[in-house]
Amino acid sequence: MVQRIRRLFPAFIIGAAIVTFGLQPLATIHAQSVGTQAITLSPTSTDVSIDPGGTLTKTVDIINSGNDSFNATLSVTPYYVSGANYDPQFTQLPGTVDASAWVTFSVTNQKVAALKTVTVPYTIQVPKNTPSGGYYAVIFAATSTDNNKTGVVTQNRVGNILYITVNGPIKSGGSLTATPLPVVSFIGSIPISTKISNSGGTHFITTATYTVTDITGKQVFSAKTERYVLPQTERTISATWNPQAFIGIFTVHRSATVAGNVNTLPDEKIVVINPWFFVILAFIVGLLLAILFNRKRWQRLKHK
Repeated sequence: MVQRIRRLFPAFIIGAAIVTFGLQPLATIHAQSVGTQAITLSPTSTDVSIDPGGTLTKTVDIINSGNDSFNATLSVTPYYVSGANYDPQFTQLPGTVDASAWVTFSVTNQKVAALKTVTVPYTIQVPKNTPSGGYYAVIFAATSTDNNKTGVVTQNRVGNILYITVNGPIKSGGSLTATPLPVVSFIGSIPISTKISNSGGTHFITTATYTVTDITGKQVFSAKTERYVLPQTERTISATWNPQAFIGIFTVHRSATVAGNVNTLPDEKIVVINPWFFVILAFIVGLLLAILFNRKRWQRLKHK
């Protein structure tokens, strides 16, 4: 009996390894319905600086990559964000200036033929005596089909965020804050994030950089993300790390640019343990105990 278990032991270990490392989740294929109307607005964001009382003319491209023509209606709304996850809001924030009132179009309705691009000029006119700082609005292009081929009217809306800086003395500043990381993780994916705050008077672009190294110092993960941070807001910027190691100790490095300066957070350690580790460990321990038990039993029977 003992000899049989000894012969089967390597097979059990190999089988457990195959179960642990060899099985991959099946990819899910999602069917997508292909519409005949497809609109894109380019660019998706515009960053400009204008003097008080100044005027600036820009353009936006309405791109039709579909097979049907459509009528596009241009409009502009105020813009601000809510919460650290930056939920967009398209109404005027109480107590603020409505920068959408500064934007005018040469035309507000435009027919765009299939597979064509139409360029539409617009003008930003900043009133005199406007305080320096950041102001925000969104240009929207909304479409509807101009025929009754299907009897269904399809509507889409795409936007271009306007980041407007009115020139003058502007305070800048901000901070970088760490979000908690687990000391030990048993899950398949680990979110890594930071919070960047902007205490200044206008927006800035932050570049958040996250890297993970193993116990030997080898880099096993890297992510770099650029995002706007609006004045007097705090923004969470996240990346997802999917560890490939079965078990290990890793170091997480996080940094970000804040108002043009690179801020670095203290490194943090994290222990990653694949849940299958405990399954295999329990299996091996149980198998060893079974071998030990049967060996003692065999020895007792042998001495009788």
